[in-house]
Amino acid sequence: MPPSPPRRPSPASRPDPPPRRARRHSLAFFVFSSLVVGGLALGLTAFNAVLAQSSFRISDLSKHVQELSQTYERLKLDQARLSSPGHIAKAARKLGMQLPDQVEVIHVRIPRRDPLAPTQDGGAARSLALKAVVGGIG
Repeated sequence: MPPSPPRRPSPASRPDPPPRRARRHSLAFFVFSSLVVGGLALGLTAFNAVLAQSSFRISDLSKHVQELSQTYERLKLDQARLSSPGHIAKAARKLGMQLPDQVEVIHVRIPRRDPLAPTQDGGAARSLALKAVVGGIG
């Protein structure tokens, strides 16, 4: 192997100054990253607060629905109690009402005619029959 030529001694190496651009880029990256992370943290906190408020609202509405259901059931019971025949008879007695001694049924016969055809008496016979049934004529 032939001998290699002698290497030249390298000139005195001076230390490279730290690149300023790299420092600027790393600082900008740090600021940008901090802003993004801070924004995400703030957004998640706000979202969590909205979820908590919604949860409280749902809880309040559920309680309100339960109260309304109980009120509805109570009112249905009151309605059933108040509309019972025994309660109505008791209330009627308090008002001085009484059952009649004798019940009389009156049958009124009205000849069948065309309901759209005019009557000769102008409907007086029908109104007379109605008054007799209702009790207007004694």
